[in-house]
Amino acid sequence: MVLSCEKTCEVKVIHGANDDSFQLAGKTVGNVRSSLVDAFNIPPNGAIAFVNDVQVDMDYLLEGGETLEFCKQYGQKGIERMLTEEAI
Repeated sequence: MVLSCEKTCEVKVIHGANDDSFQLAGKTVGNVRSSLVDAFNIPPNGAIAFVNDVQVDMDYLLEGGETLEFCKQYGQKGIERMLTEEAI
């Protein structure tokens, strides 16, 4: 018996305002990141990966039905770049 992988293999991927579901079961988080680095604007070296709200390594193997979210480690407010140190 062969099972359809259409829904059971889908993983929801989120980064900022970008989110979509893809058939990624069996892929590693690192593989997904490198595949979506441009389309989802994921920083190649500064994003932390979470699967179902738990931080995971790039070697983590995804399963269908999971949610993978990439978050930046830190940010910088733009106003600080425009003001002098004395003005801040």
